[in-house]
Amino acid sequence: MTTTRTLSAALLGAATIIGLLAGCSSGGGTTSAGPVATASATAKPAPPTGKCIKGEMTIAPQDLDSKQHVKAGDCDTVYIVTNNATVTLGAVKKIAFEGKANTVTYTGARPEVVDGDDNTISAAS
Repeated sequence: MTTTRTLSAALLGAATIIGLLAGCSSGGGTTSAGPVATASATAKPAPPTGKCIKGEMTIAPQDLDSKQHVKAGDCDTVYIVTNNATVTLGAVKKIAFEGKANTVTYTGARPEVVDGDDNTISAAS
């Protein structure tokens, strides 16, 4: 019986040591210093389009009516990120195109224009 108890105690001790060593092992496991931010937790929501917010507005395809037209008011900077649209603006300081073949009219002084391909801008008459 003492042999069985000694053998059981030795096996139990060996299993405990192996378990402790496995917990300290640097291979295979990953550790984390704390919570990890995910894209959904840190990403800012996309700004709404078709509205001037803090002096900026984006005109996107979803802002166009069935005739590919949109009418917007005054805004400092307008980004036009659509193609083949007719855009009527109020007074603007800057128009930046990321689309092509758009026709834009504005009121007031001529804005600074960052042009895409084949876009036309003119003052409203």
